[in-house]
Amino acid sequence: MHGGDIITSIDGHPIKTIYDVIAYLDEQKNVGDKVIVTVYRQGKSMDLTATLGARPNPSS
Repeated sequence: MHGGDIITSIDGHPIKTIYDVIAYLDEQKNVGDKVIVTVYRQGKSMDLTATLGARPNPSS
């Protein structure tokens, strides 16, 4: 992904806010899983494959 990309869906699930991303990934996916992220970039929609890593600890 690049700066300025807008995530529109993950695995076909619509994304409207960052909370949608967190909820879907926390409930449905595990570290190491691959997902298809649909982004809007420079006027075009494109699908990217991403492998999930561990979410950083906010207190560190």
